[in-house]
Amino acid sequence: MVRTQTLSHEERQRRVDDERRLLLEQIVCVMRVPMTVLSFVWIALIIDNLVRGLPYPARLISDAIWILFVLEFLVEIIVAPDDTAYLKKHWLTVLTLFLPAFGVQRLVGAIQMARLFIASGSLSLLSVLTAINRGM
Repeated sequence: MVRTQTLSHEERQRRVDDERRLLLEQIVCVMRVPMTVLSFVWIALIIDNLVRGLPYPARLISDAIWILFVLEFLVEIIVAPDDTAYLKKHWLTVLTLFLPAFGVQRLVGAIQMARLFIASGSLSLLSVLTAINRGM
């Protein structure tokens, strides 16, 4: 005789949440090393961009890495049993993912503009600071 168990909705939901937690742990474990390597490459590219500016292919690589970070985080949110709790726990990750989209590119442009102005020697410090402020 085959015995079937009837599970309550809460029990089924708890089991699904447990499976999602396990899957999330597996994703984080598998992605830890590749994403760490990519983060070091990305930081090097950002520093190089701040110092010298990046050629177009390097900018594409930097943008692709950033997109991979965002995609990984989105997968984690989708898999997490409670996305709101996950976001609250990983608020710093959210900040670091979206800051580059808004702040770093403008900061890089402002620094590059300031370097150009300073190199020309025709502007005073006040003009350079004003230009940086506008760029940011």
